[in-house]
Amino acid sequence: MTMPAVDQGFVGGQVNLGVFYMEGRGGLPKDQREAARLFKLAADQGFAQAKDLLSIIELGLRQEEEEQARQ
Repeated sequence: MTMPAVDQGFVGGQVNLGVFYMEGRGGLPKDQREAARLFKLAADQGFAQAKDLLSIIELGLRQEEEEQARQ
């Protein structure tokens, strides 16, 4: 999905859209990897909240990968 505010580097748009993907809101599928990508874009611009959200998502993705490896 392309959003002008996100594509232009607007951190608020990146974080908000990331939350929508993280939680599966607004008709978007729940997509942790896309949420992480969007949070990273905002975090790379120094947005502290995005760094926190990125850490949470990355932890969840690591746990998911570890569970899959055990199966």
